[in-house]
Parts: sequence; structure tokens; C-alpha cells
Amino acid sequence: MNHKKDKFVLLRHPNVLFEDQVQCSCHSSDTIRSDNTSTEENQEKIISSSTFNRYDFGNVDISRITSLSFFNCKLSSITDALTDLPLKYLNLSKNELSEIPKCLLLGLDILENLDISHNKIANFIFEPNCCKNLKVLILSNNLFEDIPQWIFNLRAKNLQKLQYDFNRITHLRCIFDKSFSFPVQKLSMRNCVVRQEDIKFLKDCINLEDLDVSNSTDTSKFANVIHNIDKLFIKPSWNNIKILKIENLSISLFPEGITWLETLSELYMRHNKFMWLPTNGLEFLVNLEILDLSFNHIVSIPDKLTWLEYLKILKLSHNKIEQLPDISNMESLEVLDLFDNKLTYFEGFSPNLNFVDLECNYFNTEECDLSNYKQMRDNYRKTLLSTQRFNAYKEIGDSLSESEESTSDRSVLENEGIDEEYNFNGSESLEDWDEELRLSNRHEDATASDDEWNGVVIASAPRLAYRYLPIDTDIIYNENVLFCDAD
Repeated sequence: MNHKKDKFVLLRHPNVLFEDQVQCSCHSSDTIRSDNTSTEENQEKIISSSTFNRYDFGNVDISRITSLSFFNCKLSSITDALTDLPLKYLNLSKNELSEIPKCLLLGLDILENLDISHNKIANFIFEPNCCKNLKVLILSNNLFEDIPQWIFNLRAKNLQKLQYDFNRITHLRCIFDKSFSFPVQKLSMRNCVVRQEDIKFLKDCINLEDLDVSNSTDTSKFANVIHNIDKLFIKPSWNNIKILKIENLSISLFPEGITWLETLSELYMRHNKFMWLPTNGLEFLVNLEILDLSFNHIVSIPDKLTWLEYLKILKLSHNKIEQLPDISNMESLEVLDLFDNKLTYFEGFSPNLNFVDLECNYFNTEECDLSNYKQMRDNYRKTLLSTQRFNAYKEIGDSLSESEESTSDRSVLENEGIDEEYNFNGSESLEDWDEELRLSNRHEDATASDDEWNGVVIASAPRLAYRYLPIDTDIIYNENVLFCDAD
């Protein structure tokens, strides 16, 4: 066989054979071809029935293939020859499909896991043949304008995971009554234009265990706009919610309703705007294991946070934390991230702590008696693949965010041509060409003592918005009151 890059092919993996199961995959990164024909790089790639049948599967019985992947192959069409295969897993993500393959409508009735994310599909109107058996459906990053209606028509009874990130929705209508409940347990709707009126639907998904309605920090496309996130936690129907992600939603106050979700094990609230955590209530999150509150404006951590005996991961980087309770008794804590805060000291590692980062605070970590700190810090940063951090401590009054803001403000002053040395308190006077004219127009009774006031000169007084009063407004009055006697 020849080796040529960017050619799709089916590969047999003997190391993943399980009795009657055979798995095959096709990846553009693989370079094995099954024939000697060449293909231009920009040529449209199509797996047809004839090419599918020409593949050399060796001793593998095609009729027994249960798992098939065409991940990242730039395919624009899929053969109907897949229709009769006993597939339970099919991955068509990161291709160039513009419509649902016919094999999903004509066959594949026992398919359980379908991934068609990162394509150019605009609609999924017709119900697939595998609807009743489908458990996992990934539709992210397509051109959908709404979630396919067949998902809500009581047909997809076994659907457990629905991932619809980076697609539009028109509305989420709750059509369920007490006799039927939405079966989805894991629902991901990042950047889907979720609005305040869609909260009722989310609250009525009684089987939810994992909910993500966050916004991405990389783009504002299809951003979710939920002005009052608190309503999501007022008497929801969930009774077993475990994972909650509400990131980058401009939340200014920590929703206290979260503290009633006792089954919660993971809470992600990165990139919001709240400053305070509730003094009381966090102790009720008795099953919480992961808490990520990075990139907020938090100034202090309540003592009752240390009552969470199962908490393993605590991420509080890029905040304004000045005080931290004693965490030495948090025996389950393994990861602690306090990078870029306003702490002036730190003492007392928890006994099982393995990963920690305390840099960019108001104390020098090299002068502290923190055993194995450097090793724990370096090991932790190896897990942060896309984050660049440095080892330093800040002076009082400095912070990463403040330095960025000062640079930005300075550039604005320079762009506007404003002299930074100008004293707005009036201690230095500038040349006034109109002073001679003002002196000539002074009142004859004015004396030099009238100019002896040494108060602070305000450079620019605040202006109130000018409000125009309506002229033609009708006047409403009561004649019986206007013309009654004074007695």
C-alpha cells in the first residue's frame, strides 16, 4: 500500500476487537490508501457504494462492523452502502456535509451514538430510522436554526445526551405533561441564543444531570442572553443535577438558589462579574467536588466553604481575593488555584494537596515556608495546556488587570492629544488669551480681593442629561377640586 497524506480510508484496528464487534475508522491524518488511484487535494471527497466495496478489509466481515468513524475527512457525501450495516456508533464530525446522509433515513435502525458536528447541515427535518434507539446525538457547529422537532415529539425516548452548541434556536417550548418527561440527561447549549423565556423549558427537564448554557470566551456568536439567571433555580424539576456550567453570562450576583442543589458535584462559573459569595448556604452543597470561580471579581471567601468535605478541586484564579479562610482541614482538596489575586500571605496546605499555584499575589512565594510548592506549581501548570503563566509577586496596588487597564487608558489619552502632565487641580495655570477681555469687562466695584479665593478648581463639572419638557401635553384636572371654597 502507498502512503499519501489527506486521503480517506477505512482502517482495521485489531486491538479493539471484542468477540462479535469490529471497529473501523477513517481519519485524514492517516496516510494509508486501499488502491493506487490518486486524488487532487482540493477535489470533492465522496465515499460512494463502489469505492466502499473496493476497500480491503482483510478477513473482517463488513456485515459485523458496529463502530465506524469518518472524522475530519472533508467528505461532502456518504454512501448509502452503510444502510445495512449493524452500526451502533457513527462519527461524521468535521466534514463538509450539507445534508443528512440518506443512510440515516433508510437504515441504521440500531444506531445509538451519532456525531455530525462541525458540518454545514442546515436542517434535520425528517426523523432518522434510529430515533427510538438513539442515546447520544451531537449536532454542534452546524447551520441549524432550531432543534429538530422530532426530538420533542415523544419519539426519541432513549435520548440521554444532546449537544447543540453553536447553533441557533428560535424558542424552547415545553410540551411535556406529567405522563411524559424529556429523557435527556446531559444537555449542552453553549452559544445558542438562549433567552430568558427559555428558562421554563430548562427547569422542566426533570431528568437533567448535566446542564451547560455557557457562552464561549472566544466568540460572541449566538451568545446566550439570560438577564436573570436566578429564576433557573427557583423550584426546578431537577432532582439529580450533578454538573452545572453557567460561564461568561455576565452574572453580577451569585445565585443563592444554587445552594439548594444538594446533588451538585461540579459547578463552573468562570468569566462572570460577581464580587461576593453567600455567607450562608455553600455548606449545603455537600456533594460538591469541583468548584471553578476563576475570572470574577471575588474579594473574599466565606469560612463555610471549608465545610465542603468532598471538595477536590478549587479554582479561584484571576479574582481580587484579599482574605482566605484556613483550608488546612480540607482533607479532600487536591487542586488549589489562587493565581492573580490580592492575598498578602498564605499558610497551611491541606494534607492531600498535589497541585497549587499562588503566584501573582502580594507576597513572595520564595520567602514562604511552603514545602514542595515549586514542584506542585509546575506539575499543575503542565495541565493548563492553553494558559501561559509566570512566576512573580505583585506590589501593593498592582494587579494584572489594573496594569492592562492603565495601558489602555494611557493609549486613549495619547490618541486624544491630552498632555498627561496637565494638572487638573489648577496648581499650574495655562496661558489665557481671553483674560484681557474679561478684565476690561469687570464691574467697576470689583477689587483685587475678589480674586483671592484659593479653593480647588474643578476641571469639569458633571453634566446632567438635558430633558426636554413636552409642550403639547394634555392637562388633566378635577374641576370640583379647583373651584371649591377654601373652607
